[in-house]
Amino acid sequence: MTPLPLPNDQPGAQPQRAGRREWIGVAALALPCMLVVMDLSVLFLAVPSLSADLHPTPTQLLWITDVYGFLIAGALIAMGALGDRIGRRKVLVWGSAAFGAASVLAALSTSPEMLIAARGLQGIAGATLIPSTMSLLFAMFPHEEDRMKALGLISAGFTSGAALGPILGGVLLDVSTWHAVFLINVPAMLAVLWFVPRYVPEFANPAAPRVDLPSAGMLMLAVLPATYGIKRFARGTGGAADAALIAFGVAVLVVLLARQRRIANPLINLSLFRIRRFSAPLAGMCVTTFVMFGTFFFVAQYFQIVLNLDPLPAALWGLPGIVTMTLGTMVVVPKLATRYRPGPLMASGAALMAVGLAALSMVDADTPPALVALVVAVFQFGVAPLVTLGNNLILGAAPPEATGQASGTSQTLNELGGALGIAVLGSIGTAHLPADLRDATDAAFTHGMSVVALLGAALMLGVAALLTFAFRERAADEAAAPGEVQERVAEPVAA
Repeated sequence: MTPLPLPNDQPGAQPQRAGRREWIGVAALALPCMLVVMDLSVLFLAVPSLSADLHPTPTQLLWITDVYGFLIAGALIAMGALGDRIGRRKVLVWGSAAFGAASVLAALSTSPEMLIAARGLQGIAGATLIPSTMSLLFAMFPHEEDRMKALGLISAGFTSGAALGPILGGVLLDVSTWHAVFLINVPAMLAVLWFVPRYVPEFANPAAPRVDLPSAGMLMLAVLPATYGIKRFARGTGGAADAALIAFGVAVLVVLLARQRRIANPLINLSLFRIRRFSAPLAGMCVTTFVMFGTFFFVAQYFQIVLNLDPLPAALWGLPGIVTMTLGTMVVVPKLATRYRPGPLMASGAALMAVGLAALSMVDADTPPALVALVVAVFQFGVAPLVTLGNNLILGAAPPEATGQASGTSQTLNELGGALGIAVLGSIGTAHLPADLRDATDAAFTHGMSVVALLGAALMLGVAALLTFAFRERAADEAAAPGEVQERVAEPVAA
């Protein structure tokens, strides 16, 4: 398919540079990205007080913490395709209003069932925000250099949201109750509703196909039972019923993929996965979010459980990593991308993450908090090239009229990776701890964190090898037939 020309494109002319309006707009778009990701982890430290108040059963508590991420993963592709058709800004604005309303409902919950329903609504609303944001960004910034800087800002929103969730949750719990971790979303969503209609232009493709609702429903049926069963097994509590749930989810996924090959307007564009420029960075980002969220689950609590810090000091020790990651996504990576190919940069980031995680596996109760913060900052800096360049490559591989669908596919796997990281790595690390983490011994907790960190380091070394191989092969393809490669996938990053 020949890509549609971007706005302001003229034959032989340079794409138009972004102005003040676009930069205010992209700052407004970064906010919902941060909040949606932050809400995956904001309940880490609120579980004890929430449990004491609402008295959920273990199964209900599982759904309270996980249904949000799993419903986001199940609805992202459909919401991305919907934005392509009816308008990306429109879907973003509607989703922001719904996300704020669902957050109020969650804060006002008086029973586990009410909170589960509110978290589910949050997840569906959150699924409208991320694909719309990413596809709007590509339409707003046709100039490559501007687009890289804008992607850096959006990536900073994603990564800082992942790190800020447990930190902000701890601070709010220090001054208020668990209800406050949801109410913090409301003023932020009001800001989005004010800025986005004024500074973000609308983009839509009225000729885009209708969203295939049966496929969207099947995706939900595949994601929810399978991930629930996986988490039960990771906790060591899985049984025959959980194995049946996983098998059911896999069977539905197989039928879904077969349907995508058969119908004229598929929800999931399987042809994108044949493009190495799309599939290799997508696999790397998915593993990165899996490792990142699973690790943050422990780091957020290490400062309080092992080092005996109050929530506010613990939150402050998390700031160096956030600053480092933000500088990497917004400043360092965009500059490096003008001189080096994305493959080596992303592989280097994965290797740096592995180094930081290996160092994290060696901390204990006697490690100074400043050294722990430095180790985490190294790990978080490695995330920067993976998310910034990965998003650029993934969306650059898709034709402009389908960027919402491509973004939805990408973010589905990323959100699922994050949710499973919390579920699987969190369960592996805490399998030998008491039910209440506050009763865990320092040695037991640090051992659990060490296991998770070493597993994460091994996974990131695998990502580094994958990206090195994938992009080395593509470089050879370019040398052999540069015209053919250029025609297949437009180069979004300067070589």
